[in-house]
Amino acid sequence: MSNSRPWWRRCFRRIAFLCAVVVLLPCSAVVVYDLVIQWQARSLIRVLKTIQVGRTSGRDAVAIANRFRGFAYTNEITELKNGSIDSVHDIPLNACVAGDCTLSVYPGLLDLKFLRKLWSHPGLFRRVAWNDMQGCLEIKQGVVQKLRVEMDSLDFEIWHSAWTEIYGEDSHVEIWNRTPWSIRKVQGVVSGGPPHRTSRIVVGAWSTAPQDRILRAFDFDTRCLWLGANCTRCQILPSACEDYDHDNSYEFIMPEEALAKFRQVVNHLKLGTPRVAIENQLGEEVVFDPRRRLRDLVRNRLPFSFPRGTVLTGPTCCPLSLTYYVKKWRLDYGMPEGPDDRNVTFVLDENQRLLRIESRVEGIASRP
Repeated sequence: MSNSRPWWRRCFRRIAFLCAVVVLLPCSAVVVYDLVIQWQARSLIRVLKTIQVGRTSGRDAVAIANRFRGFAYTNEITELKNGSIDSVHDIPLNACVAGDCTLSVYPGLLDLKFLRKLWSHPGLFRRVAWNDMQGCLEIKQGVVQKLRVEMDSLDFEIWHSAWTEIYGEDSHVEIWNRTPWSIRKVQGVVSGGPPHRTSRIVVGAWSTAPQDRILRAFDFDTRCLWLGANCTRCQILPSACEDYDHDNSYEFIMPEEALAKFRQVVNHLKLGTPRVAIENQLGEEVVFDPRRRLRDLVRNRLPFSFPRGTVLTGPTCCPLSLTYYVKKWRLDYGMPEGPDDRNVTFVLDENQRLLRIESRVEGIASRP
């Protein structure tokens, strides 16, 4: 009697073995990718934490870029009659040692071009989220003046992201808070192709902010870089959402020296003063200009450059009002007021002349 197994059983075992190989090999590759990308991302974050904005040299920044396969570029703004054009030019890394440039660094695997091309395929992008991370170092005259770290999780409909921005007084203006620390939730719509919507949380801090808060701003969850992981902004940077919901830090507080001058000017305004004269003396809301330096916006003289969201107009019809905040909890439009917001409202008549003053600022009296 033969001990050989039936042919169909041998075929079944071989087919089962091949199926196991087909399944296990891709799964093993995914696991290896996830482990490597998480290790690389943590290494990059650990190095970026050591950067001291306003002090770290361009030479040290270039060394970091060499380690993480970074590249350098410059932005050139060309003025035209109908606006301006912003163009980007790649430059050698060594040009950043003593000059002006921006360095971009990535965890190694995310910089592989074939992976980026793979995820740009619409069929795959519709089914599997694409995750990304990068660090940007803005260098001015051979010194790092701004650091941004961002992590993104993109699906076919929504672009979830979390940004941490640390900046010095010589950095160019890209955010609006005037305190050492702020957290902002941003919703937006992207024109053109997908992703159609953005959902972002941004932590902004000056280099003079408390060190523990700056380090907390790098609390990214690197598991959101795993292949196919689809994270929300609060999953990417959970500590930022926690602070946003529970922290009562104010995003704008006028410096005391400027506030003293603001009080003086308001108290000497005469009823009947035109709106234009009020704005000329006190200042206006800042229009975004990437060429202005942050230190130019924190000056203590009047007219003051008020950040977006701190100068509000009332109804378009009578009576028209103009409200200046000297302390504001959130700068986002539509946000509820904080418990200690302080502002002055100028009520204007139909000719846009000062009719009365309503004050919630100490040292400024309401009148008449």
